[in-house]
Amino acid sequence: MGLFNLVKRFPLDLLQWVFLLLRIFVALVYSLVFETLRLSKSTVGGILYQIALDRERILVLGLPNSGKSSILYRIKLAEFIQTVPTSSYIEEDCMLCRLCLIPVDSCIHNQVKQVDAIPIRLCEFGINDDIDVLEDWLRYASRVLCVLNMSDTSTVKESLQFASHVITQHNFFHQSPKYVIFNNKTDIVGSSQASMLSKVHIPEHIANRVTWINGSALTGHGIVNAMRFLLLEDQRIGFKETHAETEDLIQLY
Repeated sequence: MGLFNLVKRFPLDLLQWVFLLLRIFVALVYSLVFETLRLSKSTVGGILYQIALDRERILVLGLPNSGKSSILYRIKLAEFIQTVPTSSYIEEDCMLCRLCLIPVDSCIHNQVKQVDAIPIRLCEFGINDDIDVLEDWLRYASRVLCVLNMSDTSTVKESLQFASHVITQHNFFHQSPKYVIFNNKTDIVGSSQASMLSKVHIPEHIANRVTWINGSALTGHGIVNAMRFLLLEDQRIGFKETHAETEDLIQLY
């Protein structure tokens, strides 16, 4: 009888052992693949790992010739890149050090293996894109970097109206939006550095989520403060001013 029961249960026992071995195999494969993707930065695995990251999305907007692309690549590369007008939207991914908010490739913390990176995706709206495309991108990113060129006095009023329109339209799509109005090209002699935030229409309930920053894509001034406000500060209390001597480490690289 015992032998009969053993033979009778053999198929079921075999299936249970096969299932157990299969689970162990899957767990080992998963661990191996995960570690490969996590550690690899130059292979296909590294690319897949980068794609899988949950990135902070920042939308770069502004009127033509305001310097949007230069700002975008200053954030991504920590250096000034001469650009041409962007015809259609572009996306760029990068990793910023959480401590100094510059690309990890240029960060000293990366050299001592102490870097804690923030993965971000920068999106720029092109001059030939339809308004429907802009509305789609407004839904896409909860953080907006609105670039103004206050050195061109003929476009000051239009620039402020554009910033007001973007904020008014964008905040309906997000519960916790953040906005930096970036006064670019302040390195140009005669460029206004006075904050005109009071002339931008900002809904009262998001007043502490908007800030004005003077800066320059050419010198890198203001870039770190802009990233600090968008990425690190508590969205409920807004931006806390920092000491001037620590605001722009990006200029050193």
